[in-house]
Amino acid sequence: MTKATAIFISWIVAYSIVTGILVTFQRYEVAFSLPIQTLILTTILVPLMVLVVAPHSLKLASAIAGKYRKHRTDTDHQNSLH
Repeated sequence: MTKATAIFISWIVAYSIVTGILVTFQRYEVAFSLPIQTLILTTILVPLMVLVVAPHSLKLASAIAGKYRKHRTDTDHQNSLH
C-alpha cells in the first residue's frame, strides 16, 4: 500500500504543479509556442519532482499507512474486547 500511496501523492503534486503553471500561462496571456511552454513547465516540474516530491512522498505514504494501520489495529482491538 505504501508504494501505491507514494505514487498517488506524486501524481497529485505533479497534477497540481502542471495545472498551476498552465493557469498562470493563461492568466498572463503567455504567447509562447507550445514547445517553449513545455520547456518552461518541465524546467519547473522535473526538479521539483526529483528533488522535493520523490524523497518525501515515500515518507509521507509510510506515515499515512502507519496511521491507517494504527487506527485499524486499535479498532480491531476494541472490537475484540466487546
